[in-house]
Amino acid sequence: MNYPPLAQEVIRNICLHMQDPALFAMAMTCQDFLEPALDTLWCELSSWKPLMSCLSSAKEPWTIRQRQPSEGNRGTIKVLYPRRVITLEDLSRYLTHYAPRIRSIRLGYNTTALSIEAWQALHLATDGKYGVLSPLLTEFAWPSPKTIIAIMGEEAARQISPYISLFLGDSITTLSFGIPPPLPRHTGSLEEAVERYPRLRCLIIGSSSDEGGLGGAFPERCVTSNRLEYLEELTLPFVTTSMVRHLALLPHLKALDIRGQQKGFITPSQTVGSDLIHGSFPSLNSLFIHWTTASEFRNLLHYIPPTNVISKVRCFTDEPASLFEYQEAIDTISSHCNPLTLETLVFEHMDVNYGFSRADEPLELDITQELNISSLFHFRNLQILTLGLDVNIRVTSVEIAAIPAAFPKIKVLDLWADVPNLTFHPPRIDHTHFVAILQGCPALVKLALVFDTSRMSGAIVPGAPFPLKFLEVGKSPIYSPATVISFLKANIPDLYMVRGCLHPQSITARRWEEVCRRWR
Repeated sequence: MNYPPLAQEVIRNICLHMQDPALFAMAMTCQDFLEPALDTLWCELSSWKPLMSCLSSAKEPWTIRQRQPSEGNRGTIKVLYPRRVITLEDLSRYLTHYAPRIRSIRLGYNTTALSIEAWQALHLATDGKYGVLSPLLTEFAWPSPKTIIAIMGEEAARQISPYISLFLGDSITTLSFGIPPPLPRHTGSLEEAVERYPRLRCLIIGSSSDEGGLGGAFPERCVTSNRLEYLEELTLPFVTTSMVRHLALLPHLKALDIRGQQKGFITPSQTVGSDLIHGSFPSLNSLFIHWTTASEFRNLLHYIPPTNVISKVRCFTDEPASLFEYQEAIDTISSHCNPLTLETLVFEHMDVNYGFSRADEPLELDITQELNISSLFHFRNLQILTLGLDVNIRVTSVEIAAIPAAFPKIKVLDLWADVPNLTFHPPRIDHTHFVAILQGCPALVKLALVFDTSRMSGAIVPGAPFPLKFLEVGKSPIYSPATVISFLKANIPDLYMVRGCLHPQSITARRWEEVCRRWR
């Protein structure tokens, strides 16, 4: 049967949306389906099972034995062992038909494995050639020694890493691994890989759950001892001042993701006005920081020049900070981010230890102790602004009047924190200011704001209906759930979700729960 020229492209697109059993059936249907289906089946490997199936199909050179995994893991492991000396001819079917199709290898805990003897046999048969077992591989996630120990035992974890190079050819663009435990051959193999592939575009160094890891020395050495001049995306467990200074000079770095599983040691920049600051991070577009402190976030921003091209900044802190520290961070964002390019700003405090306990309100409350966000009002291209901090944010009629002109493109505006122990400041705005936000920000689809609902009615206001989809109101005072529902139905009929204070034991929370229940 003759097919039009685009038929193969159509078949490949279909294969990309199919699961393994269906792909097997697809490959066996006809010759035209075989290659696209095999390409999809072998594109990403999450187990050694496909490789073992190819190698053990010729039963003479290989044998499979059962092995009990380490304590705490159920089932048995199928392990491939050589029966005799392995030759290149034994591998010809795999090398010819399957190896060139592999693009990504990401292995976790699974029930199939290659023995150390099998790795040694493959190494001898291929003369240890780099990438011979997957010559066109582009992405490789290095198996954790802890996972290897669980499957094959500690001795295998000590020996296996040097043989990984059989999968790492010149096409590698993405490497992913954790901070290594003190296993010299494993650590040396990781360092060799980073050094051997100077054209890496993506490098991911995560924290490791292996006890006795090398701590901060290894990631710092990887970053500061290699040029990495083609790197575009980088994920690190932390950064230090020396690492930041090195990263600032990478010409193509577009995305920096700092996971923060370990605390870094970023000191405030003393180089403002120097060539380092003016020439640093020339291509950085996205900055994402998890589990840091407000002060470290501020210190990192000091290394970024105001002429940057960053469009996304996300920071999640895990330690409480003072109002002064948060204000410093906000003002540093204002002075070091580019108002012409910044489109997303998310700055939140995440604390898993909050619980739902209520703190006693202080006898004397200074309601002027609030975060001033007016320094952000020159970011006219902002589309997402989320400030979920454990301090109150100043939102008065002045800020409400400024927001539509300050953020004409805003889609998500979140100006309250869902923090149980945060001292409640009575809102200084009411539903008329809420309406003013909706009227002045036509692109708004999500709004989180605390305001007084006491004078709401079911009347339709000018500009309604509004396209808002998500509304979060926190501890907004509410007296009549029925009146609030009437207002929402009249003015925001397409609202998908209303969420109030999630923390029980208050009449306000119960009233908002009633709104949520009756709205749906």
